[in-house]
Amino acid sequence: MNLSKKVGLRIKELERLYGIEHGGDRKSKGQNDLLKTQSDIAKEMDMDTTICRNLKTLKKEKNDLERKRKEIINIYLLLILYSYMLSILLTFHLRLIFKPLISKLKK
Repeated sequence: MNLSKKVGLRIKELERLYGIEHGGDRKSKGQNDLLKTQSDIAKEMDMDTTICRNLKTLKKEKNDLERKRKEIINIYLLLILYSYMLSILLTFHLRLIFKPLISKLKK
């Protein structure tokens, strides 16, 4: 796992723990002085808020790409399986069609 993915995971986990969504802590509405924001998390990690958001976005995009890659592999494997099945069926049908002709030619 590369560094940017680790940092992205760490940011996402901290936001989950603090209940941050859309930039603010939504779970502790009565305690406004204790609210944590994405900026607070970025400061705790010694980085800019923009970098924090970009790393989080990068992690999400990487997960989306991984999911799409798996879908493409599954489709490719299905195509291979279907083409193999089709070749078996064609071979079987060709034998059924040409067997009588071949037997006539041998006589």
